Amino acid sequence: MAKPATTTTGAAASATAAGAAPKKAKPSHTEVLKRRVERVKRLKEFKKKRKQKFQQFKAAAKKIPRSERTAEKKVKVKNQKRNEVPAEMDTAEAKAEKKRIHDLKIAAKRDRRLKRKEVKKNKQKKKMAGVEERKVKRVAERNARKAQATEPTDS
Repeated sequence: MAKPATTTTGAAASATAAGAAPKKAKPSHTEVLKRRVERVKRLKEFKKKRKQKFQQFKAAAKKIPRSERTAEKKVKVKNQKRNEVPAEMDTAEAKAEKKRIHDLKIAAKRDRRLKRKEVKKNKQKKKMAGVEERKVKRVAERNARKAQATEPTDS
């Protein structure tokens, strides 16, 4: 009886005995490198195509006037009205108006941030007050127990 060239165990042995294809040989180092190079090439190509698509999309978006783009995004009318500058203003006035609107937005943002900080601080104060209250209560109870323990008992 001829012994097989490779030693197989368990299920693999029964599979080879049943006529299944033996385990595939490990690819050589050069093959592995070739595959890796191919993969990198494909990835680069894919990234290039994706970038081109994105550029096309951006170019197409630029052709659409900003007002329509914002309308597509369903921006609130209130915000649109607040940002719009009347057409009869000359460029210097319009620029000043836009700057004023911009500054107002920034100020509002800052106010919101400060409000958040204030709320956070108050919450922390409240928490610390509660902690302090419990601490005082604990100390008072401990002192009361100590006082009770030191009292002489009459028997």
